[in-house]
Amino acid sequence: MNFAFRKIRKKKLIKLTMNKLDRPRNRGKKKNGFSFLEVLISFSISLFILLGTAEALLHGLSVKRRVDLREKVKQLITTEIETLRTSDFQAAEMQAGTSTAFIEDKISGRRYKLIKTIQLRAPGLKSIKLIAFPQDSPALKTEIIFYISQDLGF
Repeated sequence: MNFAFRKIRKKKLIKLTMNKLDRPRNRGKKKNGFSFLEVLISFSISLFILLGTAEALLHGLSVKRRVDLREKVKQLITTEIETLRTSDFQAAEMQAGTSTAFIEDKISGRRYKLIKTIQLRAPGLKSIKLIAFPQDSPALKTEIIFYISQDLGF
């Protein structure tokens, strides 16, 4: 008898479970989908992340542009230093005074301004001040001062 009762009870339990699965779940509850507020919040979070990523990308490109400009200015100054080191101490380009040169980059078409100031500090010693910057970005100015002494003849 106990066995038969269990069997009937098991069938009723299965039947009740099947009935619960067949019933719609949203009886008395809100409809499926998202509310307007949830959509608005998710949209604003997505927009915030997207704008932050775009800002980081633009900042990275701006930094890269400035680094490239400074690298080109450094190359111009290095070339001018090598030219001055190989020239004669009494040459016309090594006379005291200030000169300005405009150099155009053939690849980018950008113009750079190079200002060279030479001063006689002592007999046989000259100080040379070089200032270079892109003509459209004077804030990226690079300045260097170095000294050249006359060959002592040893």
